[in-house]
Amino acid sequence: MKPEENGSHKQLSTYPAADKLVFLLISVVLGGFLVIRAIYVPMAHDEIATFYYFVQSGKVSPFLTNIDTNNHFLNSMLTWVSYRFFGPSPLALRLPNLIFAPVFFFFLYKITSHLKNRVFRFAFFISMAFTLHFIEFLALSRGYGISLALLLGSLWYLLEGISRQKLRYYSVSLLFIFVACTANLALINTYALMLAFVCIMLITSEINSFRLKAIAILAAGILPLSLVLVQIFYIKQHNGLIAGSPHDFWGTTITSLFSYLFEATKSIANRIATVLFLAIAIACILSFYKQFKKKGVPGIRTYLFPYLLAGNLVSILLLGVFFKVNYPDDRIGIYLYPLAIGSLIFLLDSLLTGKYATRLVALLFLVIPVHFIVFANTSYSIWYKYDVIPARFYAKVMQNHKPGEMPPTIAGHGMRIFCWSYLDYLHGGVASSIFFTHFPDYMADFQIVNLKMIPGWQTVYDTVDYDPVSERHLLKVQKEHIYDALITRSIPETANCCSEFVPLAEGSADTLQNKCIRLDLKFALFSAQKPFNGRVVCDIWDKQHKSLRYEYIQFNWLRNVWDGEIDNFSNCMLVYNIPPEAAEYHIYIWNIDKTPVSINQGRIRINELR
Repeated sequence: MKPEENGSHKQLSTYPAADKLVFLLISVVLGGFLVIRAIYVPMAHDEIATFYYFVQSGKVSPFLTNIDTNNHFLNSMLTWVSYRFFGPSPLALRLPNLIFAPVFFFFLYKITSHLKNRVFRFAFFISMAFTLHFIEFLALSRGYGISLALLLGSLWYLLEGISRQKLRYYSVSLLFIFVACTANLALINTYALMLAFVCIMLITSEINSFRLKAIAILAAGILPLSLVLVQIFYIKQHNGLIAGSPHDFWGTTITSLFSYLFEATKSIANRIATVLFLAIAIACILSFYKQFKKKGVPGIRTYLFPYLLAGNLVSILLLGVFFKVNYPDDRIGIYLYPLAIGSLIFLLDSLLTGKYATRLVALLFLVIPVHFIVFANTSYSIWYKYDVIPARFYAKVMQNHKPGEMPPTIAGHGMRIFCWSYLDYLHGGVASSIFFTHFPDYMADFQIVNLKMIPGWQTVYDTVDYDPVSERHLLKVQKEHIYDALITRSIPETANCCSEFVPLAEGSADTLQNKCIRLDLKFALFSAQKPFNGRVVCDIWDKQHKSLRYEYIQFNWLRNVWDGEIDNFSNCMLVYNIPPEAAEYHIYIWNIDKTPVSINQGRIRINELR
């Protein structure tokens, strides 16, 4: 097979200097915009989960830590490096994805060199670069940004391999998609499709050395793909593949993706996706017909994107129908977007040659930068719009913290706990945790809630602040809670204890029955482990030792270092409505990794809410 004419190496030299400058300026401006977003967009629940579970501890191996698809391995590993050098700020944790922004824009530009028409080169570049909720992953600590940049790199090397018929381009393309899979396992289907494509291209190529072909396919394709498959099977075996849905492929994968990408209702997203996919199908049919009429061989590059798009869609359907693998939803299927845009533009590039027809069609793509201008912001991510807490909420709560006293208590839905803890982590870990086990209730000093859920909150609380993005209200209790001391205990001193459970206090729960209590704790905690993977627990049992109430504060969610300073742990927890069958209370430290821990000068007070 001879190299296709008008290969990228020839086309690239025909780029006017002005075009190159425009591409560069767009990349620089959008890169700066992404840096600003990385600093100012509040950290989302999933980003903070990655930090607490994998980055903070350094346990990033997919086989030696939590079995969870939240661990995008490459992202976790690079974020751990960034964290070690620059700390836990949002910019530091998002830096690994940010540094792939130049990679993203570079390969986006390089791919355009495989388009014949100058107008479609700009249409492709602008369509991808100005899809706000596509490129925003380059400013989030999730791994999708890394994977998308590497996916574009893999596509460009594959296009170069087709054009130049050089073995090294095919090999590098497969290595790129392998590394992309370590940042986003959802690309496994794309990897398999690319490997099949490369095998066919090498078999039919004029490269004579069978040994070199076999080594390239094995080293750059089959072996790395096997490693990714092992990881996927391992996660599936431990029930980690829970994202998505087993029902409604179109609604779960396509509608959800386009509704987020364009911040649109499901009905509008359906129309956008339907028009796009119909346009691709029609353009593909017309392109084949055009080639058939000319009795020519179709240009392989023209059909690379449609092949990968169709192959991915068929793979998702087959895996869902025959293997009960959930259909990917919203962000998990984000890689389908560049394949869809690339399919349409490469097909149009092969079909349209007239100057006016080309420009007329390309004008339709200007909707995307207009959308970008309308929705551009530095305050939220559409993918995690409701999974954040603005920093000002934390500041307003802690304004009520009087030195020497317990911090104000705060309650909310369980999905708020990481966002609140992270804000507290950045300020030294002095606030109380969010209490969520009996949400909603009226016991906490503050609430972070959506008032539409329970308007009755307004009879007990006043609105202190409101975040229109997440639609959350910060509420403060109208009448300050009054507590009466019930039980006071001294905590026994403990030195270098490696037990899994370190007792702090225990006793009969008779006097706690039918009461709401606040547990105040102060002690000096020392742990050589950084971070200390442990929690202080209040556990209420019945006579059969069944747990009736379980509340905790996680130490590594507050701070990284516990140095034994006097009262370095000074916090409280709420226990709501203790049942009448309560028989015992147990307050202890769960030393999860059984590392040496010391406790000094400790005291506990159990208070009843009057």
